[in-house]
Amino acid sequence: MKHTLKITIIMIVLFLATQLFGLATISNNLDVKKAIVDGIVTTAIDHKDTVVGKPPKSDSGAQSVIILTAAILAGTAILLLLMKLKFGFLFRYWYIVAVIITMMVTFGVYINFFSKAANYIIALILAVFLAYFKVKKRNMYIHNITEIFVYSGISVLLVSLFDGWLLAAFVLLIVISVYDMFAVWKSKHMIKIAKFQTESRAFAGLSIPYGPNKIKANYETSKTFGKAKERVRAAILGGGDIVFPLIFSGSVMLNLIQEHGFSKSLALGAASIISLAVTFALSFLLFKGKQDKFYPAMPYLTAGCFIGYLVILLVF
Repeated sequence: MKHTLKITIIMIVLFLATQLFGLATISNNLDVKKAIVDGIVTTAIDHKDTVVGKPPKSDSGAQSVIILTAAILAGTAILLLLMKLKFGFLFRYWYIVAVIITMMVTFGVYINFFSKAANYIIALILAVFLAYFKVKKRNMYIHNITEIFVYSGISVLLVSLFDGWLLAAFVLLIVISVYDMFAVWKSKHMIKIAKFQTESRAFAGLSIPYGPNKIKANYETSKTFGKAKERVRAAILGGGDIVFPLIFSGSVMLNLIQEHGFSKSLALGAASIISLAVTFALSFLLFKGKQDKFYPAMPYLTAGCFIGYLVILLVF
């Protein structure tokens, strides 16, 4: 087992909560319209405006895959440059801005009691408030709860790229899985990035510190007491491992609504099968993995996504 049983269970629960809440957030940001044309019922999906504007659309599935792949490579290049220059403080600013924006998107989906401007202002205030505690008053609970909101917001912004392009969502998972294996096993730069984020006190993903110094919850690799140095272990799961399965399950949900006439609630329930399957795949990795060994999670999560989709085809 990669971590203790208690920590493993907490990680699994957090991951599943993120997948289900993110899927529900995507669903809440959709308007489904049905029309009868020449006796045929057609379904159209409209992605509602967010606090940062309309979610982007793509002209083709290939374009969607290229856009996200290019964004990942560009982001990785920037991170490696910041690492080389030892500009951890710049990464923290980047991280804070990204956290605020993505949480605003999530809150904006649910806050709709007043005018649009008032709702967005409330979402901004709430996002800034939580971001402050996330960065300045660091602890395990605030960090992981806010990560649920962060990746739900990201999924709302990106799933529209695969609206009508389900095959592209499959291709994206395969591309990311191959890249993950290369980045962890071959170049190992993903491991260096994870350590850099941890040292910068701005880890993008789920993180659960444990051991003698877990009460500090600062996600540091060690603490010094006099001349003795005690290690603080941490169970971590990168943001990509969270958001890509969520984008896939969201894409399946869109496909079920548009191509198969599912209601939003039925499509949400069906797509949740993928969330359960991918959580099972993560559980397998955590229980079978060895301590102090790094694994690319995406190949396992991709397998879980594909199995979940097959179950949907069999059931529905």
